[in-house]
Amino acid sequence: MADQKTIGSNNPGGSQALRWFYTARNAAGEIVQGSVRADSELDAARRLQKNGYAPISISSKAKLSAQALNFNIEKRQKIKSKDLALFCRQFATMLDAGMPIIRSLKSVADNSDHKQFKKVLPQVSSDLETGTSLAAAFGRHKKDFPDLMIAMISSGEIAGTMPETLDELALTYEKEAKMKSKIISALTYPVIVLGLAFVMITGMLIFVVPTFSQIFEQLGAELPLPTQILISVAAAAQIFIPLLIVAIIFTTVWWRRNKLQPNVRKITDILKTRAPILGPFFKKVAIARFSRSMASLTDTGVPIMQTLEIVGRTSGSVLIEEALREVRESVRTGQPMSTTLATYDIFPPILIQMVSTGEETGALPGMLKKVAEYYEREVDSGSEALGSLIEPILLVFLAVIVGGMVLALYLPIFSIFETIAQ
Repeated sequence: MADQKTIGSNNPGGSQALRWFYTARNAAGEIVQGSVRADSELDAARRLQKNGYAPISISSKAKLSAQALNFNIEKRQKIKSKDLALFCRQFATMLDAGMPIIRSLKSVADNSDHKQFKKVLPQVSSDLETGTSLAAAFGRHKKDFPDLMIAMISSGEIAGTMPETLDELALTYEKEAKMKSKIISALTYPVIVLGLAFVMITGMLIFVVPTFSQIFEQLGAELPLPTQILISVAAAAQIFIPLLIVAIIFTTVWWRRNKLQPNVRKITDILKTRAPILGPFFKKVAIARFSRSMASLTDTGVPIMQTLEIVGRTSGSVLIEEALREVRESVRTGQPMSTTLATYDIFPPILIQMVSTGEETGALPGMLKKVAEYYEREVDSGSEALGSLIEPILLVFLAVIVGGMVLALYLPIFSIFETIAQ
């Protein structure tokens, strides 16, 4: 919320004028709240419009106070790729059936279960009623609607192909949602197993090993080297594991606050793409997302310079974003895009060849779609291969660590039994 302002504080409506409390959008597109003196709700709306505000809600003080409270404490629900895909598909169907844009938006909002859509779409409709273009109305909510969507809607408005553009957007976000699902499914199992391994090993070092250590000390048993090492590690764990837990909590908080910083994102991207086993998978995901986004933008007629800028911001990879800055400069000077792409390791040869062919034949969107489909299939098969590859590695890791600890604890017991038997 940008500010609060009282309009008509000099009681222009006479002694009987009431104070109306409003939520509105100013000329800069910001949400503002305040009060206005007027004889009626309609009169208040007219005064707001006269002062350059687009009213969103006008109500009594008690009602507004509740709204303001909800506005401040209600957690914003994030609009995900699958939500955008469903919205674009529904919106496209209604427009293709001949429904007006404003009525279509209101219908989607009324039938949606998503809280953020119910909150934002009426504001978009309100902006449209004041003569704002659809792209500009969505552009006032960049936290909810990405640049890719806004640019394609703008192109669709100009070309008069809004239903087709929205169908293309729906396909793009369906593919995006599917890829995210594959990433989550590929990483869920290793994360769960490693978490359980950490808990198990921590429990043994803190509770089990010290108990055995006291028993061995009481029996006066001679401890073999593996057992001595394990007991020393357990003694150190009493100090370092609490510190490690604190460090994990601190790192988690720091990461949430700084993960979007360019330097942090760049280091993360480098580690992700060069990591053993997982690195090639993450690289395929990045190329699939890049190819799909660029194909969608160029296919709907968005200029190439604007396309490169938008794809760089929405790629999710700092390495690709930095590369596309150089590509934009080379394209501006008349060089082929594929020539500059070839100088960066993040872009595979198949992508560069297809882009080069697309530039020569004028079929760049089609070539990029083929690349996107190829790498989306690679992500599908890669996620399944990761599961089959990581599972035995983790099982061997757990067997070696836990089995080694158990063996180290039982070696002195075997020695005690041998002594008693003699």
